[in-house]
Amino acid sequence: MQTKWNVMAVALGIAIWFGLGAGSALADADGFIVHCVDVTFLDGRFGDCDDQHPLGIQDGVNHAESGETVLVGVGMYPEQVKIIRPLTLEGAAGMTSIIQPAVFIANTSNIINGAPIAAIVLADGTTGVSVSEFTVDGMFASGCSAGLVGVFYRGSSGSIEDNHVTNIAQGCNNALGIFVQTDKGGKTKADVAILSNVVERYGKNGITANQAGTFITVNGNTVTGDSTFTPTPTGPVCVPPKSDIVQNGVQVGYAARGRVTGNTISNHCYTPDTFVACGTLFFKAGGGPGRAQTNIFSGNEGNICNVQGTIGSAHSPFNEQ
Repeated sequence: MQTKWNVMAVALGIAIWFGLGAGSALADADGFIVHCVDVTFLDGRFGDCDDQHPLGIQDGVNHAESGETVLVGVGMYPEQVKIIRPLTLEGAAGMTSIIQPAVFIANTSNIINGAPIAAIVLADGTTGVSVSEFTVDGMFASGCSAGLVGVFYRGSSGSIEDNHVTNIAQGCNNALGIFVQTDKGGKTKADVAILSNVVERYGKNGITANQAGTFITVNGNTVTGDSTFTPTPTGPVCVPPKSDIVQNGVQVGYAARGRVTGNTISNHCYTPDTFVACGTLFFKAGGGPGRAQTNIFSGNEGNICNVQGTIGSAHSPFNEQ
């Protein structure tokens, strides 16, 4: 729990820095600091709970004030979760808290082009948000009418750590595993640490950061695409995803900046060769490919790609301005 309490301390510091004052930052309306959702006495965190919220994760989040913590127990949670204030959201050990909506609704939009987005976990316009130890599963999503995002930090900062993000609308160009975005004018900057997650079975990109003012630190993640190289007598041949998608493992685009180190990124290729699938793609990004180091790449058509063109790929409309 030490890391989680450190996040709380940062959030309180932010409140003070913005002129709320120490009294405002520490004020607590209900006397509860650690809110729990289905945390039982079998869970080692049970003793930390101040109250319980049997109605689900969103109920716990709604009752948490800035800088507080929501602990979630083992189980299946058929909901989408929206966070609008600094807080720590922590699942049970081993990512056994599974957020798997039964029905998806567009609960936000792309800041730049207004396209609807159905985010499973959404941090919207806030700072100091930590999300960890969850399985985020889009298994029951159908169709591509609203872009599906597993975890979306929309004009928000904080950390995304030790999660399993899976089944994020395979076959949909407008589907992203993890997405971090700052508004076009840079009014709400997004600085997010994306650490030690497993991201797989996604549509377009595993991890995406877009727009000036966005910075991501991507370290220790395993990002796996849907394509493979098959050996043949004349050399390896790409077997692309069944859908017509050029996947990328990690994309840093449109003047966003990022440091991508120590990750395992694999299985991104496409046929025909008019498009290139990349392990890491810097698309008109700040910083460039020099910030992608010490990664383990395998089965990618391009491991580190640097594109400075003026228009995006026809295969990635969701990511274009």
